Amino acid sequence: MRPEPATASGGGKPDRRRTSPVARATVGAVAEGWDEDGLRAVRGALHIQDWVALLAALQRGTVREVLQLAGDCVAGAAARGLPGAAEMAASFIGELQKRGFRGDEELAHQLRTAMGDAAISLLLPAQSAEDAA
Repeated sequence: MRPEPATASGGGKPDRRRTSPVARATVGAVAEGWDEDGLRAVRGALHIQDWVALLAALQRGTVREVLQLAGDCVAGAAARGLPGAAEMAASFIGELQKRGFRGDEELAHQLRTAMGDAAISLLLPAQSAEDAA
């Protein structure tokens, strides 16, 4: 005898959310370029608000695919001055400006604010020696 599938509400209908190929395809489309372990590392770091672990986990995939997911915590890491956080925030800002989705400008502003003075040197084009003279 096979066990009954789990139900979402306990009301007898099987809960197909966990096994549906559509659900798996949707998750994969949201995080294209990320493997399961990399996403798990990002989500785990976000869950416990471990900014150092988040910055390390973000090296495992394309930041463009996790901008909204991880943006708030990258801002938190930048506000705390953690090593590599300002560079990651600058990377996020650049990708947000290229992408231009709803909410991207607000997140970019939040990241700029969190970076403070670091934003000036990381977001402005580098001056050549001739330009400086």
